[in-house]
Amino acid sequence: MTWHPDKFRETGLAAQADSIRETAKRFDEATLAAAESIRDAEIRYHEGTLPHSEAEAIFDAASAAVPHAADLVTLLSILGHLPAYVHSALPALVNDTNIARITDVLRYIDNELNSYFADSDSVHLTNALDTGRQNLYQALHRSFGYWQQGRAPKTVVADLDLRPERRHKLASKLLAALQDWIPGSRTLLRGSLGSGTADDYSEIDICWIVPDAGFAEAVDTAGAALSQVAAVLSFRTDPGLARSARRRLVFARLYGVPLFWNVRRV
Repeated sequence: MTWHPDKFRETGLAAQADSIRETAKRFDEATLAAAESIRDAEIRYHEGTLPHSEAEAIFDAASAAVPHAADLVTLLSILGHLPAYVHSALPALVNDTNIARITDVLRYIDNELNSYFADSDSVHLTNALDTGRQNLYQALHRSFGYWQQGRAPKTVVADLDLRPERRHKLASKLLAALQDWIPGSRTLLRGSLGSGTADDYSEIDICWIVPDAGFAEAVDTAGAALSQVAAVLSFRTDPGLARSARRRLVFARLYGVPLFWNVRRV
């Protein structure tokens, strides 16, 4: 999927988010009023026009009246930030696999809300506002990364701290992050670091071996996996292996890391 910011709606995520918002309007007046009270207090508190003690009192009163109101506010807030998640993500990570992952969670939330309104079973409400909300967080993180910057800072300061022990510590964290990301996968250093012939400027060359069943997931979420260690500023795939069913060669530049220490993964 080629990504352009103006194509957000074409992914289907916007339509699914809008559907959940419309479904949420079916809550009774007491729930909607409590949610609006909490949201208004949050906005005023962040603007600095409402003291913390008053904001807390409003939250407590609204939550006492309608216990699930705060969770509804949080869910709607995530939906409101969904375009920013997608637009700030590295283009390589806005792919069919990751969009489908998020879409599935949004559909689950919408279905559970509709089921709640159909039979009033509180289990559906919990599934939507608690389990579903947590699953949405995880889907966004899994798809787009935990601390992803998305682009390089305007002011670049050369990092010339090239101590081998620093690179070794970074490489160890990257190996562990990748291996934990896909169950059953293995990682090892290749190139000069793997052979023990590296100099101060050698890049970090990693071999990530994943089970066949996890290959597509590894390809589509590699940037997010690396971002567990440091924000990913740039990420590209070697076109020569782009259609291979078993291999990929990718290059990543990490935030807060010397430029020479780019990460290469096979």
